[in-house]
Amino acid sequence: MRTQLGTFASMIFFLLILSFCTVQLHSVGYLKRSDIAIDPTYTVHVIDMLKTADLTFHCQSKDDDLGVQHPNPGEDFHWSFKENIFATTRFFCSFQRGQQKQSFDVFNDKIRQHCIHCFWQVLDDGFYTTHDGTYYFKVYDWK
Repeated sequence: MRTQLGTFASMIFFLLILSFCTVQLHSVGYLKRSDIAIDPTYTVHVIDMLKTADLTFHCQSKDDDLGVQHPNPGEDFHWSFKENIFATTRFFCSFQRGQQKQSFDVFNDKIRQHCIHCFWQVLDDGFYTTHDGTYYFKVYDWK
């Protein structure tokens, strides 16, 4: 009985310290509310950075079809969602520009690890994303 009580007291102490540290990190700006959310809302942005208005794309998941999009250059098409209970939500998009095409996941369990706001830029030479919101790197070429 004494060991169980000691273990319980240690666990309570640990949780109090963890809570205190989380509150302190949040209050000084090191943690945003979305960083500690149990059920975060994700947002995927697809930004048309092409020089001409000839992009067409279609994004969908197993449950949600976002329809065919015809954005203007500079336009940001975005949507927000919560993951399913199994954390297996996957959104994929098919892009077309003249005779060039490309299809890929814009959100899945791997991408989720790097973003709450997931940004994709469509450029003349391919598709770019970012993990930090400032530096974009190329992920796919047009086919």
